[in-house]
Amino acid sequence: MELFSRKVTTCSEIYLQGSILACLVFVSGCAGGPSESEMKTALEKASAATMFKFEVLMVKNLGCQKDGAGHTCDVEVETNSPMVGKSRKATKLRFVKTGSGWQVTN
Repeated sequence: MELFSRKVTTCSEIYLQGSILACLVFVSGCAGGPSESEMKTALEKASAATMFKFEVLMVKNLGCQKDGAGHTCDVEVETNSPMVGKSRKATKLRFVKTGSGWQVTN
């Protein structure tokens, strides 16, 4: 684009360039894996579908890699369950986006 190939001289040009770059960063972020809140929701849905219920207290995304139709993510998860109590663990989980949101898969 010509706007990026020449010297910027006005405030409106600086604002325009900043706006374009911010939009590009926002759009590229949307193409990635699940957010931490989406991971937490997926884990809560997985817990509801099992016999061994657990409460998801916290999920921290340590990094995701695109993996075919999903994303394999290194995460730190803190849970609370009646049998184990509070537990914090770093693990690798695979998430796939479906019509009803992100799901944890094996």
